[in-house]
This record gives sequence, C-alpha cells and structure tokens, in this order.
Amino acid sequence: MVGTTTPATLISPRARVIQRLLWTSLTLTMLTFAMSMVFFGSMSLFIGLAGTGLCLIYDTTLLSLSAKERRLAAQGSDTEATAGRPNSYPPSPNAQSPKAPLPCTLRKPSIMVVFFLIVVWLGSLSIVLWFLSYWDSSEMDNPGLLAIPVLEVIFTISHIGVLGTYVVQTWKERRKWISGGGQLKWYQLGEYA
Repeated sequence: MVGTTTPATLISPRARVIQRLLWTSLTLTMLTFAMSMVFFGSMSLFIGLAGTGLCLIYDTTLLSLSAKERRLAAQGSDTEATAGRPNSYPPSPNAQSPKAPLPCTLRKPSIMVVFFLIVVWLGSLSIVLWFLSYWDSSEMDNPGLLAIPVLEVIFTISHIGVLGTYVVQTWKERRKWISGGGQLKWYQLGEYA
C-alpha cells in the first residue's frame, strides 16, 4: 500500500521536534552521567547524579508512553470510540466522537516536571562552576582532569537549553492541540484549559 497514510504518520512537525528533544535529552543525560561519574558525582555534590536519575526516568517514561500512543493510534480509533459503551453498535452517524485525549508529552504535569528538572540542573551547574572557580590545577597530579568538569558544565548547559526548548515547544503544541488550530476561543476549551 504505497501512498496510504496511517494516524501514526500524521504527526505535526512540532511533535516530531518534541520527540527529538526527548531523545536529545536522554543522550545528554547519559553523557552528563558519564562525566559526573569520573569524580563519582562529588563535583556537583551529587545533585548532578540526582538530575541524571530524574531525567532518565522522565525521558524513558515519556518516550515509552508516546510510543504506546502512536502504536494505539496506528491500530485505529474506530474500535476505541465505541468500546465498552452500551448501545453503541452500530455507531450513530450523527453522534459526536469523543475528543481525543492529549498526548502524554502535552499534559500539564509532564510540562511542569521539566521546570523542576531545569531547577535541579541549574543547581548542579552552579555547584560545579563553584568548584571550578576554586580549582587549582598546580596542586593536581594530573592537570588534564580539568577537562572533565568543563565537559560536564558544557553538557549541563546544553541540557538546560534542550529542556527549555522542550517546554516552549510543548506549550505551543499544547495550545495548538487544545484550540483546534486556533478555531476555538478560550471559553470553549472546557476541561483542557
């Protein structure tokens, strides 16, 4: 079947960017974890390790839930709209279809958790920068070890930027999803406002 489109392929460009940001966040989490473990997390007073753990849980949860949503959307929504409702077969042609639920990446709790993660990463960044300001490479046996916390700072700043971009993109996509592409006003939104 060449040329057919399934609901799984009907994804907005911004939703694709959101998925890519989640994968980028997961990659940066692993890189930051690797750099933090060189000094066993002591350069960030273990806040960096807590941030990597929280981000790992958050990213894998959202990536698996969004994969599940795409898989369910690809199976078709005809059976989901009428499943478990009495007197729903055959569906009435005039019946309103229930509004599709928001994807997991666009729900308010998943957006608010990112704000907390940004605060954790900012705390980790500030502590690593504080340690770097007192770094005296002449007292170290190997002054090349200075590159490790510098890389950790670079990855942490990049991760904060990715998470900030993620918040902006999900908020814009959420507004577009809820308002129906700008066709609805705020007082017509009901439960999603």
